[in-house]
Amino acid sequence: MSATRGDESPAEWLPIEQYIQTIPHATINAAFYFTDEAGQPFGMKSSYRQDHWQLPGGDMEHGDASPFAAAVRELAEETGLEFGGEPVLLAAAYRAPDPSWPGYLRIGFLFDGGVLTAEQLAAVRLDPAEHSDWAVLPASAWRTTASPLVAACIEAAGQARATGRAEFLTA
Repeated sequence: MSATRGDESPAEWLPIEQYIQTIPHATINAAFYFTDEAGQPFGMKSSYRQDHWQLPGGDMEHGDASPFAAAVRELAEETGLEFGGEPVLLAAAYRAPDPSWPGYLRIGFLFDGGVLTAEQLAAVRLDPAEHSDWAVLPASAWRTTASPLVAACIEAAGQARATGRAEFLTA
């Protein structure tokens, strides 16, 4: 198998093993956006970075069939909640390599988890190795509670729900 770069003739194509070394590498993450019955977004406080809040989800792993499958797996691992709905994409995010992930692009997918009832919220069981607390807060409160990236994701997800059109984020 071979691949091309640009206008090269087939005789100049690189074997796929060499070609993939010439293009950017990426990690893929996926998460869910949930709100409570009052429309307030749900987030979880990281156990390993006490000032860091996250949406339920994480990195795609070998064996995950898709980013959506990764989000479903991570949701169950992190909260004990099961998601049985269809994938509805609210936002996609792209981040260029930075010192925390040198050499790797970060590609993210944010799916609509819907509304969590009071009973579902009461059933949340956090993995203490990953998260120490959870909260539902007005969207405006996440701007000062969460990182700028998580706050932007929450804002984009709310916008996408309102318009029915997925958002694209870059950082």
